[in-house]
Amino acid sequence: MRRRGGASRVGATSGRGATSGGAAIAAGAAAALLAALAGCDGGTATAVAEAPAAPREDVVVRGDLQPRLLLTGEIEAVESIELRVPRTNQWQLSIRHLVEDGTLVEEGDLLVEFDNSAFAGQLEEKRLRLTQARLELDTAEATAAMETGNKEAEVARRRAQLEKAELMAGVPAHLQPMRDYQERQLERDRARMELERAEKDLATYRKTSALDLQVKRIEIEKIRREVEIAEEGIAALSLKAPRAGIAIVRDHPWEGRELVAGDTVQPGWEVVELPEMSAMRVLAYLSDVDDGAVTPGARVLCRLDAYPDAPFEGTVEEITAVAHEVAQQSLRRAFHVRVALERTDPERMRPGMSVQVEVPGPRVSGALLAPRAGLDLSGEVPVAILAGGERKEVTLGACDAHRCVVEEGLTEGQRLEAAR
Repeated sequence: MRRRGGASRVGATSGRGATSGGAAIAAGAAAALLAALAGCDGGTATAVAEAPAAPREDVVVRGDLQPRLLLTGEIEAVESIELRVPRTNQWQLSIRHLVEDGTLVEEGDLLVEFDNSAFAGQLEEKRLRLTQARLELDTAEATAAMETGNKEAEVARRRAQLEKAELMAGVPAHLQPMRDYQERQLERDRARMELERAEKDLATYRKTSALDLQVKRIEIEKIRREVEIAEEGIAALSLKAPRAGIAIVRDHPWEGRELVAGDTVQPGWEVVELPEMSAMRVLAYLSDVDDGAVTPGARVLCRLDAYPDAPFEGTVEEITAVAHEVAQQSLRRAFHVRVALERTDPERMRPGMSVQVEVPGPRVSGALLAPRAGLDLSGEVPVAILAGGERKEVTLGACDAHRCVVEEGLTEGQRLEAAR
């Protein structure tokens, strides 16, 4: 269209003077030339857009490296009150009520309540047994008192008979027939034996009845203690705040999530924590493959994920001797690393907040450095991707987020292609 438009304008002005006509012709030629150049430029732009982008290349250089190790962790209180699942005669308990995480609570507020239906049924059964045992004791005491009275009366009767027989046996023999005298002597001896038998029977009954009553009292005490334990157990199923503070709900130890009402828990599990907000520290996790990369006393920099622009300095305080499972039935293991913070910010810090811990390594000077973008670290042996796509195995040393120290396999000035 530009060419046709330019030709029309030239034709229209060709009837004017030679000077004006020459100018018009020059203008038309210039316009046609510009249109042609524009058309060429457009074609070139299209060709460039369709051509594949050249791979980005990075150069192996010599320089200094300050490696660092990044650990993930969370804020925890240095001191806190832990509320755990009570120990009962049942291995598992169900959470009926659970306070919401982060709730401000006052002393005496109900934080956790476990299902006590089974314990309530056992308590009623024990109370019924206690009532029945007390009735049996009352009956046994009344029976023993009545039987003891009867035997005491028998002893009194036998004693009176003995006294009478002794009086009769005391009459001199010359004042009565010999036969009567002898019979009264025998009657006295018989009355004495009957009294002794009655006294022994009374003493034996007193001892046996006392033992029987003692057994029943012991049984009552035993049942009463069972009732107290059951009542204490039911009371222990309601966990209340021992002081005011922030209630932090703990995670399920197997599933890696926050506990909720309805979960089944086991004795000893921590359910709610009341932290002391004035002093905080960091609990970080060091993978077992990095064993030895962090040592106690190392200076670190901690960044809250919620406030990354306000780092906190700290010192590695403790590292567990044994790596633990990251999660239930997980093949990954990690050491627990506790970091003491130089300062605590109660306004920002809350137990459970995620933290990134930066552990600086020893500085390397004058080393051969390769960009990580040109390295494939996914396999067992690291590979450098040279410009043009060639892959070459290399031996690497320390790394940071962008570069790695090359110990063998590359030379200074080589270009690497970004791994895709």
